[in-house]
Formats: sequence, C-alpha cells, structure tokens
Amino acid sequence: VGSDQVREPWLDEGFAEVSTRLWLDDTEGEDGELTWLMTNLRTDADPVSEAVTARLEDFSSNEAYTESVYLDGSEVLMELREAAGRETFERILRTWHTRRSLGIGTIEAFAETVREIGGPDVESFVETYLDL
Repeated sequence: VGSDQVREPWLDEGFAEVSTRLWLDDTEGEDGELTWLMTNLRTDADPVSEAVTARLEDFSSNEAYTESVYLDGSEVLMELREAAGRETFERILRTWHTRRSLGIGTIEAFAETVREIGGPDVESFVETYLDL
C-alpha cells in the first residue's frame, strides 16, 4: 500500500515500524518489545494523534521526525491492536492491504477500514487518533 510520504508519512513509517515490533514479539516473545526498545534507544513511545497527522514540513530535524512518525506512530497502531484485539487488528490490516494494494492509501481511508472492521470497540481509538 502506497502513501503520500510528504503529507501523510505515518501511513508508511508507522506501519513499517509496527511490523518490526510485531515480528519481534512473535519471534522473541516478550523480549521482542525489549529488543525494539533497545534498538531505538528509548524506554517508551507515546501514542499521540500528532504522529498521525504530522506532515513532513512539521519537523525541524530527522530526530524529531523519527521519534514522532516512526516510534510514536507505531505506538498508535499498538493502541489500535489493544483496542480491537489481536484477531480484529489483523483483519483490519489484511482488509486494508487487500483494498489498497498497489494503490495509495490515506488516513481517511484507513479510518474507514478501522471503523468498518473494528466496529464499536475501536470508535474511541478512531476519535482520538484518526478523526482529522
């Protein structure tokens, strides 16, 4: 799924980072999250809506961009996983991929997919992070 890297970088970078985190969790168990934290030299990440809505020009440094879009952005997706549950989260991502494969996704379209597949369990998440 492609994205507009300038206007909506979270759709690429946050998803890439969460993929790494989930792979580490699956292959290393609880140590996977520790590996992610050690790799990124951070002990935490904050799920903030600004990570989702930030545009490339909003950052004055690569460090600020990385922290917000990659790290905090992946935490937003981990929050979705928590809100929806593991199986529903995976169904959301599979549906997103199927519908947008070889095309350009938008945050608005992702929010629609999350609402459709996640139902009422994810409404608070969508209102917090994806209602633009």
